[in-house]
Amino acid sequence: MIGIETKDNKIIMLIEYSQFEKVAQLSEIGTHESLVSISVSSEREVDELLKLVKEAAGEVLQSGTRHEGYYGGLFSDIDGHLFNVIAM
Repeated sequence: MIGIETKDNKIIMLIEYSQFEKVAQLSEIGTHESLVSISVSSEREVDELLKLVKEAAGEVLQSGTRHEGYYGGLFSDIDGHLFNVIAM
């Protein structure tokens, strides 16, 4: 795993496929080539964002989960792109 920090303090992580599967916690990733993570301030914000995803016809794949010390959820948009929202 390699982390790159941008000038505006954003972190871009490059991870191997096996680690991607572990982070995404999905049994079948398919052809997804990326997982966009969104960091929020609280568990409540995670839950609110996932509720908005459902209302906008996105698919919530995981909600209210704890993994490696973080609280979060996983969702996909209508094109199948994966997004991870976490409270740190």
